[in-house]
Amino acid sequence: MKIFIVGSTGRVGKSLIKSLSTTDYQIYAGARKIEQVPEYDNVNAVHFDVDWTPEEMSKQLQGMDLVINVSGSGGKSLLKVDLYGAVKLMQATEKAGVKRFILLSTIFSLQPEKWIGAGFDALKDYYIAKHFADLYLTKEMTLDYTIIQPGALTEEEGTGLIDINDGVSASNTIEDVADTIKELVTTDRSIGQVISMHNGKTPIRKALDSL
Repeated sequence: MKIFIVGSTGRVGKSLIKSLSTTDYQIYAGARKIEQVPEYDNVNAVHFDVDWTPEEMSKQLQGMDLVINVSGSGGKSLLKVDLYGAVKLMQATEKAGVKRFILLSTIFSLQPEKWIGAGFDALKDYYIAKHFADLYLTKEMTLDYTIIQPGALTEEEGTGLIDINDGVSASNTIEDVADTIKELVTTDRSIGQVISMHNGKTPIRKALDSL
């Protein structure tokens, strides 16, 4: 399987590449600064930028079986990267003839009625950007998508234990988010689903088998 990762030099991206490096998949790591892509035997660094047009992006996505978007601006360019960049990547994926698409989002992105409290107020623009990117994917595209929605990310060691779709906003280790995305690659029952997650009590594979 050929997998293209967008956002491969970010915190989740690097952890995801490390997790996928243990597989037989061919990993293509898209990045503006390819020298920052982690080096593994099955990982190929590819120059890529979500500021490109969908037509330019699609050229790099030819022949892929799956596109995973874990990119983000860290709050610096929410409209350009988190919203418009994500939408253009969806369009490029479709143009390239790739059907499967996994998007890293955030908890309650499609439920603005739950954006209540100081934590959500401080990130309102971020949530708005994620909301409309996710909405575009679910309503305007024909991709076989999965949207994964963790809560706050932490850099603690992964536990391998999560809970999903329970309406709870709680923290997630970056490693566990990456390992969850890795498992989603072969979880066809996740197609067309929006999955919330947080660190919990259930082994990742068992949690996803409950979908």
